Amino acid sequence: MVLPILQNYSVSWDTASPRLSPCFRHTALVWVPCLFLWLWAPYHVYTAKSSRSKQIPWTLLNGAKFGVGASLLILQAAYLVVLLTASADVVADRIVMHALILKCATLALSLYLDALSKNHGLRTSGVLFLFWLLLLGSQLLSVLLQPLSESAAQADWRNTLEIVFTALLGVQLGLNCWADAEPVYSGTGPAEVNAQMSR
Repeated sequence: MVLPILQNYSVSWDTASPRLSPCFRHTALVWVPCLFLWLWAPYHVYTAKSSRSKQIPWTLLNGAKFGVGASLLILQAAYLVVLLTASADVVADRIVMHALILKCATLALSLYLDALSKNHGLRTSGVLFLFWLLLLGSQLLSVLLQPLSESAAQADWRNTLEIVFTALLGVQLGLNCWADAEPVYSGTGPAEVNAQMSR
C-alpha cells in the first residue's frame, strides 16, 4: 500500500502542487526531530547536572513553556486515544499510532529536560531550541503538503488537530527564544567573587 505511493513520482515531484504520502508524513517528518532530541538529551542532562547554578524561580516565561509543552503532550495523547478507539483502517493507522507514541514520548522528554534546566539553573537550551525548530519545520511541511487522500470526516478533525498542534509549536519555539530568569544560586561563592574582583 505504501510502496506504490512512494514510487509514484508524479504525485510528489512532477506536479504543480506537490503532495507528501501519509507514510512519509508520519515517519520521516516525525522521526527526524524526535531522534534529534533523543540523541542530544544525554548532552543536555550532562550540561544541566554539571551546572553550578541552581533553581531558576518560577516566572511567566517558564510557566508558559511548561503549559504549552503539557498542552502539546495532551493534544497528541488525545489524538492517540481517538485513533485507538475508532480505528477503521488498522494498517494505515498503525503508522500514525507509532508516530504519535514517539511524539508523546519525545514531548514528555522535552518537559523533563525543561524541568531539569529549571532546577539546575540553565537559563536557555540550544538542544531544546533546535528540537522545537526542527519539529515546527517538519510539522509545517506536513500541514502545507496535505495527505493524498482521506475521507472528509477524518480530514476535518485531523486537520484541525494538526493546525492547533502547529500553532502551539510556533508558540513554544517563540518562548524558547528568550532566556529564563537568573538562577537563585549562582554557584559563585565569596572566595570566587573576590578572586574575580582582584583581577
